[in-house]
Amino acid sequence: MINFTNKLFREPNKGKISEKTMLSHAVLTVAVAFLCFFAMAFTAFARFTANDIVIPTNSVFTATYNLNIQVTCDGAAVAVTNGEFTAAAGKEYEINMQYVSGSARTGYCIVMVGSTTYNTAQIGVDTTAIGGRRDSLTFKIVGGSAGKKVKMTPNWSTSARHAEFVETAVNGTYYITEGESISA
Repeated sequence: MINFTNKLFREPNKGKISEKTMLSHAVLTVAVAFLCFFAMAFTAFARFTANDIVIPTNSVFTATYNLNIQVTCDGAAVAVTNGEFTAAAGKEYEINMQYVSGSARTGYCIVMVGSTTYNTAQIGVDTTAIGGRRDSLTFKIVGGSAGKKVKMTPNWSTSARHAEFVETAVNGTYYITEGESISA
């Protein structure tokens, strides 16, 4: 067998290449070309006959987190527009925030009183790992010597300061817990 392949494929060191050697090289080249052509055709066939994966167009969406915010002063409801109201001087406002069911199971509220920013404790049904379940949060804002604008923005996620249960200034942000009174 070795002698046969040597006669077909071996080129002499000196002299002409035999017809058999030249023919065997040509046949081998044509065979490899046909093999590549058929392999290419089978890959195209496999590509166009495979089942396509269908991804729904609405498969990615943002979480929704809302709070029902009620503000009262002297027993009367205060109008809150887009999460904002003005705290009058010397008045005490009670704020009750209740979790509204949505795709987000927990969140907190960013409360800006004048230029001071507060983060509330977590509010939602998935707060068992961070201080227990809390469906609502009630706190008070006591008006100072001048009226101040109060803006409340529900925020889906976990407050970066959820483990701190004291009202101390950290990077200019304070933390509001249940039943707390803060000065405007």
